[in-house]
Amino acid sequence: MGSPELPTSSTRETKHRRPRHLLPFITLALTSPALVSISFPAYWSTIARAQKLLIDANIILDKCAVLAMKPRVPEHFAQREEPDRYVSGTPPEIAKGDLLIARVNAHDDAYALSISGGLTTSNVLPGSANAIGGQAFPIKLRPTGERSASSKLVEQFASLNSTSWRQIKHACGENPSAVYDARKLVEAQDTFCATTNSGKWSALNGRDFPGDLKWEALADVIRGKVKVHNHCYEAVDLDGILTNEFKFPIAAFHHASEAYLVLDLIKKAWVKLLPSPFLQRTLEQMFINCWVDRYKREAFRSSEFAASILADSGLHVVIKSDHPVLDSRHLLWEAQQAYCYCLPVNLALTSVTSTPATVMGLGHRLGHLKPGYDADIVIWDSHPLFIGATPKQVYIDGITQLSNPHIIDKPAAFQELPKVPNFDKEKEAAVKWEGLPPLVSVESDIEIYKNVVFESVGSVWSAGEIKTLGGEKDDVVVVENGRYLFCRLGLEVWLCNEIDQEPLTKDGRVFDALRGESKAVAGGDGGVVAAVDRLQFMTRDALLAYRSGLTSAITPPDGQGSFRGLGVFFGTGRFHALQKGAVISPVAGLHYAIHYSGSPSVSTQIGTLRKLLLGEAKGDLKHTVNALLKGVIPLIIHTSSADIIATLIALKREVESFLGTPIRLTIVGAAESHLAKELALTNVGIVLVSVRQFPYDWEENGCDVPGPPTTADNAVGTLIKAGVTVAIGVIRACETRNARFDAAWAAFEIPSFTKSEALALVSTNVR
Repeated sequence: MGSPELPTSSTRETKHRRPRHLLPFITLALTSPALVSISFPAYWSTIARAQKLLIDANIILDKCAVLAMKPRVPEHFAQREEPDRYVSGTPPEIAKGDLLIARVNAHDDAYALSISGGLTTSNVLPGSANAIGGQAFPIKLRPTGERSASSKLVEQFASLNSTSWRQIKHACGENPSAVYDARKLVEAQDTFCATTNSGKWSALNGRDFPGDLKWEALADVIRGKVKVHNHCYEAVDLDGILTNEFKFPIAAFHHASEAYLVLDLIKKAWVKLLPSPFLQRTLEQMFINCWVDRYKREAFRSSEFAASILADSGLHVVIKSDHPVLDSRHLLWEAQQAYCYCLPVNLALTSVTSTPATVMGLGHRLGHLKPGYDADIVIWDSHPLFIGATPKQVYIDGITQLSNPHIIDKPAAFQELPKVPNFDKEKEAAVKWEGLPPLVSVESDIEIYKNVVFESVGSVWSAGEIKTLGGEKDDVVVVENGRYLFCRLGLEVWLCNEIDQEPLTKDGRVFDALRGESKAVAGGDGGVVAAVDRLQFMTRDALLAYRSGLTSAITPPDGQGSFRGLGVFFGTGRFHALQKGAVISPVAGLHYAIHYSGSPSVSTQIGTLRKLLLGEAKGDLKHTVNALLKGVIPLIIHTSSADIIATLIALKREVESFLGTPIRLTIVGAAESHLAKELALTNVGIVLVSVRQFPYDWEENGCDVPGPPTTADNAVGTLIKAGVTVAIGVIRACETRNARFDAAWAAFEIPSFTKSEALALVSTNVR
């Protein structure tokens, strides 16, 4: 009998290793009984007696081999002839592994909607409430025959030879003790494997391979085998993460609102070069369009120019959706805005294609049109960076995704790269003023002119009508005392909060009488809160909206309950409430919300409203309801459900029959506003909160006219064709500056729309 060489992880053949699920049986056959005495002549010079090979030696060596492996592109991957993603032709001996993807809903409507927006792949990340959110998984969005979440994985962790990168979500301020414990595990495993490689098996007798599921993922992070996605905003947190203390690379920072202000710090990040088709010494950077949403203190210094500034410094920019906060169907809309604000065209396109693929360690199969790459292709009806660009067809793994897509024939001009303004000065100011450049001069510098001359004018929007001038966009318009040109754009938003999630910068929440929160000193159940009493001027969102052409807006009191109070119509560019034009109308409707909140019930919310409208209101609320019943002010209901809307239509008819006179009713939100005919017959106005409809929760689940390519019409077109007066609102105050873009988007999806009708959506129809 020959003397076999003692197996070690360095001599072990891995190329043709059998699947993992066979290993226990093979190991049992090779190593029974429990311990086998084997003589090794080659070791007699250093080992006094025969070594005893542990019964699980093969398993131990496999584990050590896995620890030594680095993520890499499989050999000859581009020449593969059979797909590897659970479709016909997958070799039956490939094991599925034992991964559990928690909380991924295989029936989510967002898959199909996102595909209709041109999205093929997504990296599903856990939340960031904890320091370590959990593991993430890149998935393909198409349906699979297995109908499971795991079958959507881009790459399966199928065998011991898996070369896939792992993904993990961290947040700033990660617990140092966790990393220390993980490092202890790494050191224990390395010591154990070093002992096996040296052939000193007797030293391991009675010892188990070091392992702890709690620290397993972090151990791989320290080994550089995991793409770490770090949720981080401020420079101080970026500095804390990049101290290089724990010596592991970070693949991407998400959000990173202040990263553009600390470029040198980012470049000092500890980077360990691993075998990869994309070797570089800079940090890949992910961020979101919340760069201009100053909704909390950490994001207050966000800038729309962040993408461009980061790219100028050599950092790799990725645009992400943060779904469902910004829904993934309209990811390209984020790239279009980044391009508008100075990001070069090539980088705007790669920010949603090849760069994210590379950041995730999937650049060998995604993000390019090359032989051997996954056949994930989107064909667009216009240049992808043109507003409203819509897929004609989407292919994922070569499989057609859109059945009978509704395609709009767009003019040749839409196939060209759109022209954008030169924002170089604004971009420089963003860095100079650390994200907070001055938006207005001091009040004493403002002069009011009776006569203003506008040059290079092509058309004038006045009193709900477009007036095209005779020249070639070089005519002159004279405005005298403001009588000719009158632009009053308004949206249903909360523009009076400086930082939405910072209580000290906002009005606060309105007490809800329906939940027993009303205070006697404030009028009790008969009290009415007025937004005019809480107006806050000179907020950055209001001033940015003003600079973008939105000169006025309507906002209700900020509340979460049913009773909201009286809205106010105000000027967005004023210094304070006493300035002329600051308060255009102190009462702009009575706001009331009806939602599926559990408590109180929807029937209670509607029943209470019925009693108020039929004469049971008291105190100040009674005076307000009387004005509403006389048609002086409108009733504005915030809701989205078609069932609630149908009940409101019936309630309006009931009240009007009782009074003998009509009341003015407007519904805000109205995601399920497909009762177009009934809304028109009862003269109910609609404010759609976003021109880009998406079902964010169950109340909006019936949003069944998302627009091309899924449906021929969108919600705006469906309602207008039925004769409903429609306006467009927004979800977040930071989006008010995009009113003109939203109007254009609606017009591009409705070919019969005129420019006047489009502009009316964000101006006269609001009033």
